[in-house]
Amino acid sequence: MHENDSEEVLGYAKAYIEQHYQEDLTIEQLAKVAGISPRHFMRLFKKRYGYSAIDYLAVYRIERAQQLMRTGGHYRLRDIARHVGYHDDMYFRRKFKQISGIPPAAFIKNSRQKIVAYHSSNIGQLLALQVTPCAAPADHPWTDYYQRKYKTDFVLPLSSDEEIKREELRLAAPDFIIGIDLFVSAEEKESLGKIAPAFFVPWMESDWRKHLSAIARFLGRTAVAEAWLDHYKRKARFVSEQIKYAIKDDSLLILRISEGRINILDSRSIGTVFYDDLQVVPARGVNDMSAEKRISPAQLTEFDADRLLLIVDEDAQSKSSWKSLADSKLWNNLKAVRNGMVAFLPSYPWVDYTAFTNELLLDEALKLWRNRT
Repeated sequence: MHENDSEEVLGYAKAYIEQHYQEDLTIEQLAKVAGISPRHFMRLFKKRYGYSAIDYLAVYRIERAQQLMRTGGHYRLRDIARHVGYHDDMYFRRKFKQISGIPPAAFIKNSRQKIVAYHSSNIGQLLALQVTPCAAPADHPWTDYYQRKYKTDFVLPLSSDEEIKREELRLAAPDFIIGIDLFVSAEEKESLGKIAPAFFVPWMESDWRKHLSAIARFLGRTAVAEAWLDHYKRKARFVSEQIKYAIKDDSLLILRISEGRINILDSRSIGTVFYDDLQVVPARGVNDMSAEKRISPAQLTEFDADRLLLIVDEDAQSKSSWKSLADSKLWNNLKAVRNGMVAFLPSYPWVDYTAFTNELLLDEALKLWRNRT
């Protein structure tokens, strides 16, 4: 089967699962939908998505169950199980805990908690813990993805003014506040602690995994974090296998043009996904640089990168700087540019150093570099 044909039939089968997840689906039925043999279907589906078709069905069903639980409606667990296609209550509970990390009753209890993402990066940390924040900074660029999946119309947009923000939180009466220690003074921490129990992530002392685990301990969601991290580890391994034949030993340099400046993104930013989790070779000198180090256009040649991954911010100054760079002889003489090895990412939400956005980056890596042979 030609690659484009297999992509089309697998996409159709996946869409069929999502439309008919409430039914008793079998491999034979799905293979028939795809128009290929059951054995061939199972092999292609897992190679393409990293899940078996039956595992994907289970994950999709549990996600739909979680959506119902988040609505606040007084649904019985039995009714939720039936709605998403499970007729055995015990099996539903077992499958729910296996995928979510906690039993359904605990998930419902947790979903009723009002938790504030005090800083923008806290949003991606909380989403990985299955928490849609009740309030978050108004200036965070909520993407279409967030809006479709998390109903962000119901998230209270917090002012950037500290006094106004604290008053907004007092009126919201949250159960917990999650912030980042780097951006909060001792006085502000004390004021926030009077509104609700507050935790401030030790940003510079640990990496994104430890950030997630620390928040989880504070919120009593350690099992959820462990389940998420295990899922991420398996997914990163799958993606790494999928892209290694396309990437080979090519070195990668990740650039961000922000406010007209060129910054190198290393392992303390989104580079952690590519360099640490996917084991892509960093360009020469990247590991020796401080986080998001600013460089001049002339310095780009020093990295001798085989591939470039570029993020251009949306502001006019950044776009203008990118146009000037792209038109320059220096840029067009770079090895990666000459060989057509330049890829792009949109500016948001990738620049957030969080668990949730790192998982999205795994999906983007597949889109960019999945082996096509």
